Amino acid sequence: MHNVIFVPNAVTGHGEWVTPLTIEQADYDSLFCLSCKLKLGVHIDPLTGVRSFIHLPGSIHNVMKMKTCEHRSKSEI
Repeated sequence: MHNVIFVPNAVTGHGEWVTPLTIEQADYDSLFCLSCKLKLGVHIDPLTGVRSFIHLPGSIHNVMKMKTCEHRSKSEI
């Protein structure tokens, strides 16, 4: 299990820079972290409806890569 790492912005597969407020649902499957280039998912809070980007490591190799992400230390505060 890993800690959830929130990311303030992302880049789509088309190269468009987006935030959780500006993301279109069609782009949910093609989000990547600007720092470590790993795939991101969209977390929608069930109570407030607030959208956030989180890392989706997928494999053990990506977990190791995620440890170098600049957003990791900000999420652990």
